[in-house]
Amino acid sequence: QPLCLETIKGCKQQEFQEKVGDVILNRRIHSFGDIIRWINTERPDIVGLSVFFGQSALTDKIINAVSGIYKDYKPLIVLGNNISTYNTVLLLNKYPDVVVVKGEGEQAMSGLVKFMRGECFLQDVPNAAFRKETGEIVETEIVPMDLACLGTPSRDLLPRVMNSGGVAFL
Repeated sequence: QPLCLETIKGCKQQEFQEKVGDVILNRRIHSFGDIIRWINTERPDIVGLSVFFGQSALTDKIINAVSGIYKDYKPLIVLGNNISTYNTVLLLNKYPDVVVVKGEGEQAMSGLVKFMRGECFLQDVPNAAFRKETGEIVETEIVPMDLACLGTPSRDLLPRVMNSGGVAFL
């Protein structure tokens, strides 16, 4: 169960209400083909990938596929999780058009939604790093998460996890 992704989704739902739609596709449950078909059909503005140890090849494959779906469609690709936090420059060198989330993703994703709506500049998004067109890497301010502001995690994937043999612990 990807609790951090579900917490980010819960925070966005609390902040933006019905104005932002999002779907969590779990690479442990959904196939590469499922993910690419969904992106191809839905054409989201932001594609966020939680980068884990041992998933470099799959991350490459998804980024390359998403980057080449349409010439007129280019979603903002966002990389997060531990690998991204501690390998920001390496990832931005490899994928110069992505945004890397450093640390907690709740404020970063909120800021990225506002950026995509034209409500702020990318350099105003907390906990993010990106490359300017000049090649310069910009790392924005790291803002710690105020746990009192966390919303309830979205549990959209729980039925599918349970139906595929997963176990819920309380």
